[in-house]
Amino acid sequence: MVKSYINYTHQANQILFDVIQNHGVTDEKIRKILSHIILSAQSMIALIKQAPIEQETFVIKPTKELTQINTDNQTTLLQLFKNVPADTFITVITKDNRNLSNYFHDILQHLFFHAAHHRGQISMLLSDRIKLPLEINYLAYKSHEKQILTS
Repeated sequence: MVKSYINYTHQANQILFDVIQNHGVTDEKIRKILSHIILSAQSMIALIKQAPIEQETFVIKPTKELTQINTDNQTTLLQLFKNVPADTFITVITKDNRNLSNYFHDILQHLFFHAAHHRGQISMLLSDRIKLPLEINYLAYKSHEKQILTS
């Protein structure tokens, strides 16, 4: 199930990149939230790996760069999921000295909920202008995935 969430999160983020690019969305708030989703995941991965956080998470990065980071995040999370037992306790101290230490599976769940929360914000900001593809919804994503596997 976790593997599916990792892949879904990547795909849902990619759908938003595509929508923003295809519809010429320039809204700074939307672009900032989408950047935040990707950069926050990258930062959390760094914390899991006990590596330094490279950058702020509330900056707007170019879509091409974010798309690559999104794919890198997916690849890294799949590797971590394969190699790190879910009940591994990970010490996470943020740069502002907050202790967010927790089990690996709880950190992963936070990443999924965090991304879903912010994609919901983006959906609300876009809802008056653009109809988002159904696959941004997890159940639609899973249904589509099953159709591909049975074809």
